[in-house]
Amino acid sequence: MKTFHYTLPVLKLSSAWITIYAGGENGEPAGSIRRYYRNRLSQLICWVMDSYDMNIEGQDTNHAQAVQLIDRHIWIGRNKWNAAILKEGRENSAEVNDITKIKLSPRFEIIWGDRTLELTRELLNRRTVVTDRESGLELAVIKFGAGLDYRKRSITIYEEGVCPLLTACLDYLMVKVY
Repeated sequence: MKTFHYTLPVLKLSSAWITIYAGGENGEPAGSIRRYYRNRLSQLICWVMDSYDMNIEGQDTNHAQAVQLIDRHIWIGRNKWNAAILKEGRENSAEVNDITKIKLSPRFEIIWGDRTLELTRELLNRRTVVTDRESGLELAVIKFGAGLDYRKRSITIYEEGVCPLLTACLDYLMVKVY
């Protein structure tokens, strides 16, 4: 079981790097994530339509691993993103689909090869859960505070194969979209 902590930025359109700390809240940096824009026009459109272009990238501190969530701009239906994870020179790709039916309970589906994961926010329990759809096991839990502490996040990873950067990027995406 591994624990990571980070704090979301105050500004919703911020593209500043967010540092992820391993262990305690004042632990050593493990990586960072940020929202980025494809170009200036995309950034300008985002001032009007907030979630027009939702691209998020992350990298660990020694640049051995990188994660990207790239918006596929599907206007009819729900949003979809391509996820790319570059680790040790190999790239793994996944597809992230928004399967939300009620905005108070957002859900993302992550199709990763032959494995399907689900990211669900439980509003009353103040946590976001990554589960394996087939087995129903919780792979990671992201807890957030109430009130002014809503921006403080804590990721607890229960399975060794789950990437903390991807989990943080998916949580950041869910916060920005919903």
